[in-house]
Amino acid sequence: MLTVLALAIVISLACLAVPVSIWVRMLVTRRRTVAEIRSTMAAHRRTCCTHLVNTNREVTS
Repeated sequence: MLTVLALAIVISLACLAVPVSIWVRMLVTRRRTVAEIRSTMAAHRRTCCTHLVNTNREVTS
């Protein structure tokens, strides 16, 4: 009975290791990932969408 319980605990801990490792990796890489996304979007706005910004600022009467 004790070996079955020990085996169940080991299997449970092994299954818990997967989401915990994903969570830890997310915490470690979060700042870098957010910075990359922000810089990519800023570069995109500087190059691609300038014509949209200019047309939105025009006043129509």
